[in-house]
Amino acid sequence: MKVVLLQDIKGVGKKNALVNVSDGYASNFLFPKKLGIPATPGELAKHAARVKDEAAGITRLEAEAKKIMKEPLVMLLKTGKHGEVFDSITKDDIAKALGEQGCPEIRRVDLEHPIRTIGDHAAIVHFAHGVEANLTVRTTG
Repeated sequence: MKVVLLQDIKGVGKKNALVNVSDGYASNFLFPKKLGIPATPGELAKHAARVKDEAAGITRLEAEAKKIMKEPLVMLLKTGKHGEVFDSITKDDIAKALGEQGCPEIRRVDLEHPIRTIGDHAAIVHFAHGVEANLTVRTTG
């Protein structure tokens, strides 16, 4: 039976691949777990439209990633009279600030440790579909 895979399956094929599998494997494993769909003309047309939409979404996310890499994200830390820092900036703070700026579909922000100093710091922003952006976080007091 010909099946279009909806996810990577070790030993069978990659996502969106058209593979030939046994009827039992398809009906007892792939279809119930929504890992594949039968390769009928109607399903192939629907799947092609989904792949096209996904590609457009990836292009949009890559454009957003390039946009946030161009300029640093400026964030404010609470400081005292003599420059001592009383606050920190976490991964969640960065994700929230990017969300307020209109960044879509942020999955995760990687930060080595919470930011507790004034200056430029590096972070990695992970979007949907495996798109990543290197972000500079500039903290001021």
